[in-house]
Amino acid sequence: MLLGLVDYNLIVVISIMLEHQRQKAKDTFSISMSG
Repeated sequence: MLLGLVDYNLIVVISIMLEHQRQKAKDTFSISMSG
């Protein structure tokens, strides 16, 4: 049960980090495209 909870939290943290990286990459791409 506890292990499942830890796994869930890890998945949430990883997905947030990935989304943040993707957003940052998209911003960088937009900046490089525009100027």
